[in-house]
Amino acid sequence: MKLIRLIPQSPFFCLLTIFLLQSLAATSQTFHVSKADISVTGTAREKSWSMKTNTAQGSANLLFKDGKLAQVRSLNLSIPVGELKSDNPRMDARAYKGLKMYPYDRIRFAGKTMKLSGSGTGSYRLFTEGNLQIAGITQVAILLVDIQVNNDGTLTGRGTTEIKRSDFDIRLLAAEEAVMSLSDVIRVDFQLTLSRIGN
Repeated sequence: MKLIRLIPQSPFFCLLTIFLLQSLAATSQTFHVSKADISVTGTAREKSWSMKTNTAQGSANLLFKDGKLAQVRSLNLSIPVGELKSDNPRMDARAYKGLKMYPYDRIRFAGKTMKLSGSGTGSYRLFTEGNLQIAGITQVAILLVDIQVNNDGTLTGRGTTEIKRSDFDIRLLAAEEAVMSLSDVIRVDFQLTLSRIGN
């Protein structure tokens, strides 16, 4: 077996050194949702209503370069429909029926296109376009997420988006809709904490 001797001044040695330095400078890490605060609001009879949950699952694959967030490679979120709750159990039951919780027990988002911008000071903004699935119907949705890298190594993502009930065929009985005068536009506010897998 012939051994290859690396000469410090050789082009091969220089290329190997550059490759190793770049590998050390860029690291890919997987994070999971460790904490969630999500609220869904709309109007009925010209009064606002709200459902909230602190339960969500999800993961993100992130690329760091020189200790700074450089790229979001993947993003997936899942919210159990049955964990969305208001102060009114009857309203919850109507909402679950409209969301077709059986058999579609989760709301899902899978990012497809992701563009990250930021100053490199720990604050970033993520533009992501992906597939949002609600009540068994999938539509393209856009999320703008403000990301903060925290001192403890976690990330906090905050954002607001609006969806239309009609896009996902979220309906109550005709008589109920007429009486309640539900708004078509629903607002979703979220704050997620992401921690490294294993932490």
